[in-house]
Amino acid sequence: ANGDVDAVLIATRHDSHAEIAGAALEAGKHVFVEKPLAADEKQLAGLIAIHGKAAASANGAPQLLTGFNRRFSPLARTLKDAAGEAPLMMACRVNAGPVAADQWQQDPAEGGGRIVGEICHFVDIMQFLAGSLATEVFATAGESQRLPADPDNLSIQLRFENGSVGTILYVSTGDPAFPKERLEVFGGGMAGAIDNWRRLTIRGPGGNVDKRSRLESAKGHAEELAAFVNSIRSGIAAIAFEDQVATTLTTFAIQRSLRTGKPARVAFGEQQGGGE
Repeated sequence: ANGDVDAVLIATRHDSHAEIAGAALEAGKHVFVEKPLAADEKQLAGLIAIHGKAAASANGAPQLLTGFNRRFSPLARTLKDAAGEAPLMMACRVNAGPVAADQWQQDPAEGGGRIVGEICHFVDIMQFLAGSLATEVFATAGESQRLPADPDNLSIQLRFENGSVGTILYVSTGDPAFPKERLEVFGGGMAGAIDNWRRLTIRGPGGNVDKRSRLESAKGHAEELAAFVNSIRSGIAAIAFEDQVATTLTTFAIQRSLRTGKPARVAFGEQQGGGE
């Protein structure tokens, strides 16, 4: 209720993100919330309802941005420009390393597991590069320690509205000395790769690109916060709210696929009524 506060930055544990974000929106505050946007479908449905009411208010919608930082990386922006409008084939390998079973991230209620809490990053970057939302997922789990939440050795296939296809290989059993992330993208005669958010390589009809971030990884954190401030000033969302919701719903679909052993549809429209 403090009139001197314009924006709220939420970096609490995952189970409280949606509740605090909703309260801030209802108070007319702009919101930056670290991922995930919500820990389950009930939380997400409540936040969607609050956001809709805030958007319909006389003062206009406060800005809300989830911390999907990788899409704001200069390396990702350059790669997207090179990819153009063609449907893409994408592969993302994540050598995530283990998180102990007794850590809060692995608690189903407090952390929600690593699919909701971290794999959302890689869903979002693929949706950004493809310029399209995921419609269906299929996930399988490899051998790993028994965890209270979801398995964290996973192979995930994503199909997108525009015909793009993505694969996420998320591994917790590798050597942490090996680079963490590699993202490869192919389409329209172009081939590109980002290695550990330090190096970008592109080959294709638009020309060759070789970029390197020498001092630190270029994961887009600073650019993300600048985009949040710019969205407040301009009134134009840094990421469309619908896209943030779609990324979150895709992680829930990954969970459903693991539990059923079958492909799962990402039912964005049905979430307006509380989800499947």
